Amino acid sequence: MGRLGSGLIRGGAIITLLLVLSGGSASAVGIGLGIEFSTLDLRFAFTKVAPTAQGAFDRVHRALVDLGLSQDDLDDADELFEDGLSGIEDAIARFPSLLPIPHLGLSVDLPLRLIVIDDLRLSAGFVSDSILYALADRFGLELPPLRFDEGFEFDGNTGSIAGSVVFSSLILATDAVKRLELLVFAVDLGGGVHLVSGALRPDIDVEGTPGLQEGLEAALDSLYLEGLSWTSFGFHLGGGIEIGPPLLRISARVGFAVELLRSSGYWDLRPGRFIGTLGMVIRF
Repeated sequence: MGRLGSGLIRGGAIITLLLVLSGGSASAVGIGLGIEFSTLDLRFAFTKVAPTAQGAFDRVHRALVDLGLSQDDLDDADELFEDGLSGIEDAIARFPSLLPIPHLGLSVDLPLRLIVIDDLRLSAGFVSDSILYALADRFGLELPPLRFDEGFEFDGNTGSIAGSVVFSSLILATDAVKRLELLVFAVDLGGGVHLVSGALRPDIDVEGTPGLQEGLEAALDSLYLEGLSWTSFGFHLGGGIEIGPPLLRISARVGFAVELLRSSGYWDLRPGRFIGTLGMVIRF
């Protein structure tokens, strides 16, 4: 009985200590640094590729007809377009339809000390082409260039296409969080609202011989490159874990997003159903 009583006392002391530590940590301010993820649903944009490309080529084809190309040359141009479009469709079939977008993120957890809610979490993330390429260079990664300059010649008609692409994406979120802590491990559940917005901005110039340039410009206009943008406001539910002492922890969270309002351009790019975070958090 003495051993049993002693064991119960030690067990009670341990449980009391855990509860005290848990309560203290749950009320701590938290500052997080890491990667905020959003996702981009490309399925609807993929369905527009073939008809949009066909419309652009039709404008080039009319320009070639006006230039007086023979039927054989026009047939060669048609074959070249079909081969190119087939290659694009094959690439789309292999490309994931849900694209994760990483942002450099910052979050702040403010203690509320309510029964149901422990913290109010404010988080933000941003990424651009310059940030992404700077990080890739820092870690020795090679990314495809976003600038291009190509020339071509077809039956004596010459032309060129040159340009660059810039992009940016932003995510803002506010969450009400309930957190359960146990020494060096924590689990949280929460929900809130978020805003996701981004855009690709191509800047392309075309040049060609008289007659052909007009067709190239018309084809470029019919690609609706100004319509590569997306914005979504909605709410989300999710959870996460933290591992490590309160002073410095590794954290990971994932949430399921429900869209309430959305705005997108011609290409119908849509934020996906998942958001998340991977990084570190300091609590004090």
